Amino acid sequence: MLSLECGLCALVFIFLFCIAAYFSNPASKSSINYFR
Repeated sequence: MLSLECGLCALVFIFLFCIAAYFSNPASKSSINYFR
């Protein structure tokens, strides 16, 4: 259970980081599309 929660926390952290980078730099659309 602990490992599952850690994995979910990591996914949420990466998701929020991507959104923050997207809003802070609109020119990073190409990089986000590259990861998608």
